[in-house]
Amino acid sequence: MIATLFKQTFYHPRYGQFMRFAFIGGTCLVLEMGLFVYLSQILGKEYIYHINVFAISMALLLNYIVSRFWVFEAGRHSLVKEFLIFVAVGMVAIKLSNTILWIGMGSLMLDYITAKILAVFIVLFWNFVMKKFFVFKR
Repeated sequence: MIATLFKQTFYHPRYGQFMRFAFIGGTCLVLEMGLFVYLSQILGKEYIYHINVFAISMALLLNYIVSRFWVFEAGRHSLVKEFLIFVAVGMVAIKLSNTILWIGMGSLMLDYITAKILAVFIVLFWNFVMKKFFVFKR
């Protein structure tokens, strides 16, 4: 029963790929948010942007490995080119996330965790579209 549900959810012809992306994204979100909150409490909020870069980088590395083998089809580019494009997309995602944090904590006066959650949801769409259409084959 669980195996059937798993197969129907993650390998559905229409939305299976997005479900796999969302599942891995959720796993990476736990890693990213865990590192972000833990390190910001230890190091202090004066290092929030550096902490954000580190947390996103760790989540991106895990995401690349799993995306390459389970979510998307590899083969659009050579392995090196694919990874470099993935890193470039990730760097834009980091800049976008830090900008949203800056606006959220500054102009919108949100606490740093709420601003981070807002950034994660906005960056999610950027990441999916870029990975699907520019990094991986499908």
